[in-house]
Formats: sequence, structure tokens, C-alpha cells
Amino acid sequence: MTTKNLKLFADDHDKFGQFIDGLDQMSEVNTKSWPKLISEFIDLFYAELRRQKMDETLAAKIAPKLAAVLGHYFGGRVCYIPNGEALKAAIRDNGIFLDYQISNGNISQLARKYRLTDSYVYAIIREQLALHRKRHQPDMFE
Repeated sequence: MTTKNLKLFADDHDKFGQFIDGLDQMSEVNTKSWPKLISEFIDLFYAELRRQKMDETLAAKIAPKLAAVLGHYFGGRVCYIPNGEALKAAIRDNGIFLDYQISNGNISQLARKYRLTDSYVYAIIREQLALHRKRHQPDMFE
């Protein structure tokens, strides 16, 4: 197996990144000419960046970039994004997996941090490992 198979994004991410960086050269992004949903994404990202105390000018530059990256990787697909408790659990589970990688697999520490049992954290790690493996290693029989 090569490390190329383990990349999360396609090799064209660098080329796409050049397009994203080029958005800085636009003096003002006219979102009215973009499809309505993209415009709503930009508004949403801008509002969240401002809520996170980001400078207004910087937030205005980054929000369209985030929308462009989202469109590049998820555009043209039908995908379901959960909300409510399912969204919170999915984000928590991904956070547990990232913390697991950083903490060198200290399950007890993660269980305390997230107020879960050790066995539940193990189950989450197994599920997340399977999701990440599936993303990085295509099924041989598909």
C-alpha cells in the first residue's frame, strides 16, 4: 500500500487551493450572482467567523473560500447532514477519534474527558476507525 492511498483529499487539492487563494484578489465578492445556497453558505460562514471574534475584513475573505471548498468537495452530490442530537454526537465522536490519535490511545482519559464509559469510547473508536479506513481504502469488491 502506498501513502498516496491514505490521502484524505485528491491530488488536485493544491490546484484548487490556488483558485481559493485567488479569491483574495477579488476586491468584493458579489454573492448575489452565485446560486442562492452558496450565498447562504457564505452568509452562514461569515456570521460564524464573526461570532468567533474574527476581524470583519478577514471573515469576509474567508467565508467565500470556505463555501468554495465545500462546493468543490461536496458539490453535485446528494448528502444528508444530520442536525440536533445526531449532529452533536457525530461531532463529539469525531472529536473523540482525533483526541484518541493525539493522546496515543488513552481510552480512560478520553472517557473521563467526554464523561462516557471506557467501553463506549472503545465502540466509538472502532466505528470511527472503520469510517476513516473506508474513506482511505476503497473496498476491493466494489
